[in-house]
Amino acid sequence: MLSKTAMRSNQNVFLLCLALLWCGRPGGASAREIAITLLHTADVHGTLEACPSGNGEARDREQWPELQGKAGGLLRCATLICKIRAQAENVVLVDCGDFFQGSVESFLTRGGVMARAAACLKYDALVVGNHEFDWGADV
Repeated sequence: MLSKTAMRSNQNVFLLCLALLWCGRPGGASAREIAITLLHTADVHGTLEACPSGNGEARDREQWPELQGKAGGLLRCATLICKIRAQAENVVLVDCGDFFQGSVESFLTRGGVMARAAACLKYDALVVGNHEFDWGADV
């Protein structure tokens, strides 16, 4: 015999399956397609300013000549994020982990400067990376 919790869970799964089947049938709930622009950052490691780098890829140098010779940095990304958001609708911005830790400014603020930057850029989602726990689970 199943417990009440298990029965309720099974009931919820059954109702979810019914809803999905209903939505997928002809004449069921209809949906319209919406184009989205997905922007992502990854392994920012607390870096706000761009750092000197090699030449970068040729297509990057042609498209953004003002950034030639620089790599990384959330401020550099913010320039492009704002430019793309001004040109496109339905922009989704996510970070794929290791956002907070890795630079002097982030270390001195225990990630606070990066948290403020993420709020200003209005990230839709931040994925937890292994370095997000460098200062412990409470931070």
